[in-house]
Amino acid sequence: MAHIAFRTSNSLSYGWLRLAICALLLSFSAFASQAQQKDDHLLPAKGLLTSYSVQNQYYTKVRETLYVGLDLNPLARLVVLPSFEPEYVLSIDQKANKYYLTYNQTPKSIWSTTQAQSSSNVEAQAKSVEISKDMATTIEVLFNTALDQVRYPAPVMSIRRDGTTYTFIAFRAGNGLRAGETWSPDVKTKMATLVAVAENLKELAATPTKQQLEQDLIQHAKQFTTELRAEK
Repeated sequence: MAHIAFRTSNSLSYGWLRLAICALLLSFSAFASQAQQKDDHLLPAKGLLTSYSVQNQYYTKVRETLYVGLDLNPLARLVVLPSFEPEYVLSIDQKANKYYLTYNQTPKSIWSTTQAQSSSNVEAQAKSVEISKDMATTIEVLFNTALDQVRYPAPVMSIRRDGTTYTFIAFRAGNGLRAGETWSPDVKTKMATLVAVAENLKELAATPTKQQLEQDLIQHAKQFTTELRAEK
């Protein structure tokens, strides 16, 4: 009886070993799949740019400087925080029955000023132009589509170099403010395309009379929205 019990125990141990090896191979496969999907989705934002009460000194300064004159509940907003260059925001807000695109940028880095503990105030240089309802709602839909697909990253250790954080924000009735971010996305990824579409708004803010530019942006944004929605 003891001999039979010993052989049964070995068989069970071998079975568990096979299961462990299979699980390890599956985990490697999942890791490879996650690596391929890098920068195809926004990541959950940390809430420092969307909460109404922020304790962090730097993000508080960013909000105080860049959010001047902006609606608390934007249709769509992009906050750009480079490592060394000045920060800026692109925001689409509705006021009554009109829609406005605002581009606020600081003349010097808020981060550098905060680290130096400078007492001087950094004021944003603002450009605000009226845009069509179609332009406003197209970007609103694009941002919300990207935010619908926000995913937490795999728990993988990584070392980040200097780069730029892009935080996408949009207000949706029933959900409130939502935000997702991407950090210096690799070229030819969906998040790189999202950033490129959004940053083209800077040119529209500088040249609001170019109707062809607005139509091109609308078409590009709608095409990319369709691409994002096609993902399973």
